[in-house]
Amino acid sequence: MKAIYYEIKPSPHLQRHIRCFWVMRGTFSSISSYRVFPDCCADLLFSLSSPADIHLAEPDTSYYDISLTGSVHVCGVRFFPGALQALSGIDILADLHDSKFIRSLRNSLRDRVFDTAEEFLRYITGLLLPLYDRTPDPVMSYWLNSSDCSVTDIRQYFGVSQKTVTRRVTGLSGLNPSLLNRVRRFQRSLSIMKTSACLTDIAQDAGYFDQSHFIRDFREFAGIRPSEFSSLINSMNVRFIQFPVGVI
Repeated sequence: MKAIYYEIKPSPHLQRHIRCFWVMRGTFSSISSYRVFPDCCADLLFSLSSPADIHLAEPDTSYYDISLTGSVHVCGVRFFPGALQALSGIDILADLHDSKFIRSLRNSLRDRVFDTAEEFLRYITGLLLPLYDRTPDPVMSYWLNSSDCSVTDIRQYFGVSQKTVTRRVTGLSGLNPSLLNRVRRFQRSLSIMKTSACLTDIAQDAGYFDQSHFIRDFREFAGIRPSEFSSLINSMNVRFIQFPVGVI
């Protein structure tokens, strides 16, 4: 059986913090490998069979493959860069594991049974809604609301030093500003590839200097060339988590 992956839009109150809720499920008689792309986001992962066992997936700098076997039913909450820190009241992701925020989630989920992923996500939404009015970090909000933001842009807007911007962005996102923008362009290119097959147009629309820079970054972040990825999408022989949403 192939895995089924789909995303659910969060409540309007949580949309400035949470990019999406997501669900992945399937039953595998043998080991199946699926690829995950970097996306700048941090995820909290919950197994439906043991929801209090919470795992943190920090932002990645490259693709990685996961192996699935047996029965898998996982729910996730995907946070925008810096948003998890704003909600949890911590400064860096490394401190999240033993934070009051995670302990509170574990206590609320302990001994609870959920029949469906949707039931679980409704419950998790109820736990997170009281935190919705916590203000996202202004530096990360500025970056997220800009199509292609440089350190110089942020420095000039907030009137702080380049060192301060770099330290703040890296501390909140887990990625330095340059890498953060590269991953963001890569993710933009994935969205464009849903409707366009011309590599030159994709590179230009995604904000790359030229096609060669686009191909280089794509190979680094996806592990394959853009043309190979397009062929897999077109043939529906897809073994990637996150793209496209639906049966993979």
